[in-house]
Amino acid sequence: MAPPTGMSDFIQEVRITTKAVDNAIPTLLSVEIDRDRIEEEPGDGTFNVTVKTQHAQGYGFVMTSSQKSVIPGNWNPRLIIERDEQTYTLGGGGSSRILASNQGQERQLDIGAIPYEQGEWASDEEIFDTVKIKNMGAMESLSSTSVDKGTVNEGESFTFTIAGINFPSAMYNDWTWDTTFPADTVVATSGSVNVPYSGDRFTGNYSGSFTVDTVARTNHYKDVTGGRIRTYYKGKLFAQTANNLKIKNTTAEPVTLPTTTKNPIIHHVMSKGGRRGEAVWETIYCIVTLRKNGTYTVNNEIYETISKDYALPQPLEGGWVPRVVSAGKVTQSTSQEDYMYHISPSGSISSTASFNNGSAVLTMKAKGMKSSMGFASVDFTWEFYNPASGATRTGGTISTSISLDTIPTGVDIWVEPEGGIYGTGSDHEPTPVIIFIEDGEETNDPVVVHPSAGTLIDTYCVGTSKFGKYARGDGGTYNSFIESNSTDCGYTPPKKAQDTAPTNPTVEAYNYADIQESVNAAIAQMGVLDLSDILGSINISVGM
Repeated sequence: MAPPTGMSDFIQEVRITTKAVDNAIPTLLSVEIDRDRIEEEPGDGTFNVTVKTQHAQGYGFVMTSSQKSVIPGNWNPRLIIERDEQTYTLGGGGSSRILASNQGQERQLDIGAIPYEQGEWASDEEIFDTVKIKNMGAMESLSSTSVDKGTVNEGESFTFTIAGINFPSAMYNDWTWDTTFPADTVVATSGSVNVPYSGDRFTGNYSGSFTVDTVARTNHYKDVTGGRIRTYYKGKLFAQTANNLKIKNTTAEPVTLPTTTKNPIIHHVMSKGGRRGEAVWETIYCIVTLRKNGTYTVNNEIYETISKDYALPQPLEGGWVPRVVSAGKVTQSTSQEDYMYHISPSGSISSTASFNNGSAVLTMKAKGMKSSMGFASVDFTWEFYNPASGATRTGGTISTSISLDTIPTGVDIWVEPEGGIYGTGSDHEPTPVIIFIEDGEETNDPVVVHPSAGTLIDTYCVGTSKFGKYARGDGGTYNSFIESNSTDCGYTPPKKAQDTAPTNPTVEAYNYADIQESVNAAIAQMGVLDLSDILGSINISVGM
């Protein structure tokens, strides 16, 4: 309207908040949000925005937001002003949402209004108000929170990464770590780490790394196992590894190379069977096993197991092990001895050699052996072997042998290593087959030296058959048939036949007393059999 007469141009000026308004021009007065703090999804993010204008009916404005998804898409390009105060509801979901952020701290949301018809308003500047958005997500670790490797060599490092979302804002100086590795294996057993945020507010994450540096120790020769790395936020455990981290030793331990202290290793097995004339069907073993501790064992020890040394150092060092590498030709023989009336010698043996790692085995199978002797032997070759490097060192030989005696004795007889002889009246309980062992060891008593196995000690006669008493090598003896019709036992070869019979042949007569005396003498010499009850029932008469 026109100004009053006599007055200069009349200007009405109204001040709303901080804005001076010309009452004749469309003016954007204010933007007001009704809440100081709202919640991100899934919390309550609803709030109201009131836009105040003057002289702006029919004009438009553009509503803005500092974060996406808050202003509905259909509000663009402008909102029409119908009255001086208009209220709009935002953040309730649907087309207007307060999206969840990956950052843990509170953030600020700016809601503004800009005049649409630029140049026609009192001011084209944007007016806005702010509201705080509370983060509703829980502190969460991501799968990339981990250590980069489970095993490192001495002098190398483990790298541990902490990664997650929704970490609190005051977290940068609050992250620490420690390790269970011994203090002398790592440079430090604990420390701190910075975990900053990177990337977009809604798609980024917090991430920070640290290293656990190990120490190369030249005087240590074993792996360090069972280590663990742990991380903490404000003293509370956040993430940790399993207790299976390993620091691998890189310094080779000084090794004493293995050497042989006993060569050859000798083991002999003697078996007695068929005492009453029965056929023997059995398998007999002669076994030597070299062990990694520098000692060896043999089978069928009658008394306690005795440690037998074959190598130094004990135990073997540096991964060295003994192994049998070859077996020589198996030699075997049998002899048949017609020793007892009505028992005919028969049977055979079959012998084989086998080896595996540190064990050598000679096997004899008796096949119906009766009134016979069997013998088998074989030599094995062994060496020191290092599986890691493939290196070898000279070892030695193992000599094995088995002897089987199936000569009938008529009564149960068994012999102990010290040479004691037992019969059926003894309290000692015999096993079905008695095994005798000689391993080649020297006697523990330096004063006693036994004759070596197979040494002939004495001979005796049974009738005109000659027998020998032999040393077993351990102080005991065994009896073995030598020959029949022996001249040493009074055998006289028959005279050649004459062309004409003598006119007065001389007939030598025998009587019971002479035969009885000869048999008793033979039995006394054997020292084992008592056949008086049997002979007492025999009547012998010789005459024309």
